[in-house]
Amino acid sequence: MAQLQSERYDGCAVKLILSVSLLVGIVILLAVTAPRPVPPEAQRTLLSGQIGAGFADVYSSLAPVVAFHESYADYLFDGTAVTVPPDLGTSCEGLLIELARLHLTLLSPREPSSRAPAPASLIRLRGKADAFCTVYGPTIASVAESPEIDHAHLAEASEAGLFVGIFELNGILEETFTEAFDAEDREEDRWAFAVSFALRTLANRAVVDRIDENLLEILFGGSGRTASPFPVPEAIGAAMTELAAFSGRDLTSSESEAVGRLVDRILAHFAFD
Repeated sequence: MAQLQSERYDGCAVKLILSVSLLVGIVILLAVTAPRPVPPEAQRTLLSGQIGAGFADVYSSLAPVVAFHESYADYLFDGTAVTVPPDLGTSCEGLLIELARLHLTLLSPREPSSRAPAPASLIRLRGKADAFCTVYGPTIASVAESPEIDHAHLAEASEAGLFVGIFELNGILEETFTEAFDAEDREEDRWAFAVSFALRTLANRAVVDRIDENLLEILFGGSGRTASPFPVPEAIGAAMTELAAFSGRDLTSSESEAVGRLVDRILAHFAFD
């Protein structure tokens, strides 16, 4: 009987030790994996970067429609051929999705006392985009799916207001962008907004064959500067310097791939950390 009790006691002790060890392991795992608190200023700057990236996604989704508008204008004034951008057929769907995402980002809480509300023009922009896509979406889709350009059909669409609608939509987007950027009341937040917008625009391009030199001014906060105007991790600063070296010239395919990796790395810090 004593031996049996001893065995039961030993078994209970082993279970207790295993339970305690498991609990300690869970606590350690939670301590390691739990997100570290982010200072309010850093949270604001991160959200500014996310807003800038969101605007870049909206512009990129509207870009095929704007390019189609410009191509038709060139046809009218210069007699050049009308070109249909590859993503024209899905541009309306993408635009409405990206506008909804941007609106949610702009409504994210960030120091309510110092954070301006979402621009009033964003409401107009979403309403205009929804109406535009409802009225002209089928026309745009038919143009994108047609094997050849039907100039008579385009003339009818123009008379119905298609290209005026594109012009107005792009104008409201510009207004909304300006309002959102001006609402950033800290220089570091404005910088993060601009950097994220520029880099996300690059990331959204199918092929990056050249980087404009003005990217240097955006990355480094002004002309003639060669380092980040605000503190960033050493690895991010090095990536920014490496990316700047590719600007102002045509890129080879391997250099384009290297640029893509650098852009993703830097953008992860500014907008998706």
